[in-house]
Order: sequence, then C-alpha cells, then structure tokens
Amino acid sequence: MKNSSTAACLAKTLRTLPTHGLFKVVPLDASSGLVANVGASVLVLIASPLGLPVSTTHVSTSALLGVRWVDKIRPKHADALRLVLYGWLMTLPVAAAMAALSSWLLQ
Repeated sequence: MKNSSTAACLAKTLRTLPTHGLFKVVPLDASSGLVANVGASVLVLIASPLGLPVSTTHVSTSALLGVRWVDKIRPKHADALRLVLYGWLMTLPVAAAMAALSSWLLQ
C-alpha cells in the first residue's frame, strides 16, 4: 500500500510540475537552453578552482534570468522567478538567525 500511494503522489507531482513549477521561469528553445547551461557551467568551473562557494542552483537560475533579459521576456504577475529571488533574499538572514539561536540554545 505504501508504494502505491508514493507512486500516486509522484505521478500527481509530475503532472503538476509543468504548470506550477520550473517552466514558469522562462520559456526555452534549444539554443537558449544551451546558452543558459553553458553559461552556468562555465561560471561553476571558474569559481571552483578559486575556492569560491557558488550554489549551482543559484547559478543556473541566474543563467535563466540572463536568457530572460536578452529575450526581453516580461515577468508575469505570479512569476516563479520572483519567488526564487525572494527566497534568495530571505536565505541569508533566516540562516543567520537560526544559527545564532542554535548557538545560544546549545551554550
């Protein structure tokens, strides 16, 4: 029973993802997708030997943002990229607060 409910949940997620998930950031054709992936890969390959801590998720999303700017795609009202940017802005202060609280509680 457990496997069938997991499979049903996964199937529902996969049906929902194209309309509510990743595809709302930017529509891509083959050349735009290649440019975004190559740009992200080059940045990670440059940052790694320098010891710079880069997130591949942030780099890939930034590459998609670059494609969007070049293609002059206007954001929609309920835009997935806006949510990603808000998430980035919240990550640092929330992580810092959680670390401070954890440190204070453990002392």
